[in-house]
Amino acid sequence: MEYWSEFITKAGTSDPTLREGVLAVSAIPYGRPSDLSAEGVLREWRGTCSTKHLLLLALIDQRWTKVRPTLIHRVYTLTKPQALETWGPDVAASVPIQGLVDVHTYMTATISHQTTAIDVTFRVDEWDGQSSMAI
Repeated sequence: MEYWSEFITKAGTSDPTLREGVLAVSAIPYGRPSDLSAEGVLREWRGTCSTKHLLLLALIDQRWTKVRPTLIHRVYTLTKPQALETWGPDVAASVPIQGLVDVHTYMTATISHQTTAIDVTFRVDEWDGQSSMAI
């Protein structure tokens, strides 16, 4: 599927650089689309770590082919304080005292001959387009 034209229309941009495209995907609101795919993110204009990165992967494959992206799935334990900070008290209340095991998806890509971590799960307002993002 061709994602580029629909993405630039919904993102309100015309011909973004990789940096601008990454920031635009990160600005898509966080939320689980009913269709857990890049198409679902575009249609519902919301996504999770896995679905927003699927969209970014498709956009990179169509637009910035030299970047060579790889999706990474990292297992971690979500604690109550992390849930409170990220999603607020309603979500934090459902996290057990010992935490819960979750999987976080992010991406690595080759930028300027180095491996760079990219995480578009939540909105990123500034990124230099070169350095690894916080995961």
